[in-house]
Amino acid sequence: MQDAPPETETGDRSPGEPQRAAPSWLTEPPNNSAPETEFGPTLLTSRTVLSVRGAEAVTFLDGLVTAPVAAMAPGEGSWAALLSPQGKVLFEFIVYRDDDGLLIDMAASVAVGLMQRLSLYKLRADVTLAVEQDLAVVVASGAYPGLEPDARHAGLGYRGCLARSDVGDGDADAGERAYERRRISLLVPEVPADFDAGVVFAHDIGLDQLGGVSFSKGCYVGQEVVSRMRHRGTARRRIVGVRAAGELPARGADLLLGDKTVGTLGRSADGVGLTLARIDRLAKGAENNLPLKVGDADVTLFLPDYATYSLDAQAAEPTS
Repeated sequence: MQDAPPETETGDRSPGEPQRAAPSWLTEPPNNSAPETEFGPTLLTSRTVLSVRGAEAVTFLDGLVTAPVAAMAPGEGSWAALLSPQGKVLFEFIVYRDDDGLLIDMAASVAVGLMQRLSLYKLRADVTLAVEQDLAVVVASGAYPGLEPDARHAGLGYRGCLARSDVGDGDADAGERAYERRRISLLVPEVPADFDAGVVFAHDIGLDQLGGVSFSKGCYVGQEVVSRMRHRGTARRRIVGVRAAGELPARGADLLLGDKTVGTLGRSADGVGLTLARIDRLAKGAENNLPLKVGDADVTLFLPDYATYSLDAQAAEPTS
């Protein structure tokens, strides 16, 4: 359910502009198929499943979230978010359509908050919201019955909502850690795991890059802001990856270009960190090949394999 990306992105070169040499800290993405990131069918204990049922379930959710819920076929999934009217991400999740309505795969820590928010919008709509205690979010690096390719990035393997009784617990902690290493290495962000809710825009975390936003469906909460950022090319903060020789600092550490803060670190694993950065400022700093650090750690930087944006030094820096 992914719309085509805009023809130009922040950091694209003007027609005929020569390609500049890349700074020393800009590198290729790491090898994301490393054997140590493989995982069998694993219950993600940090996730929970909500259901949205009733005669108006599909139209109800379609009118609220960024994904084209009404256009999804049974069995299909999409990344999605519920935004504030100002366009900030309040909740992000994967939504699946089934024969009885919709299932939402989301962070367990904020599930109650999403239920409360959806209840505010429900009014008299024929919609029932519930936590599905008998279902679990299950992932696997290879094909597994009942799972489909992850709706955000094929490299994440397979994912779905299965009955808990159908999947053994196994070593859930080890499986979830392996999945997290894969997610971080592919630079697929999650809220609030990597960045706080109510702080980032849809474009910041790549919802537009990974099929989580429809630019062709009807209205939803925060749509005007998302559409304006797309058509005016004003997305300045984007997801990038950083690598260090050792372990990186904790989530929330500053990404420093010279002595200026240009981004914030999300989660990291094995010296690779998922980072939200001002790509316009990175582009300008790259002209002078300024040192790049997270905390005291020297880092190199790489772009996601899904990125339509670049670090071209011709990007203009806004005043705000």
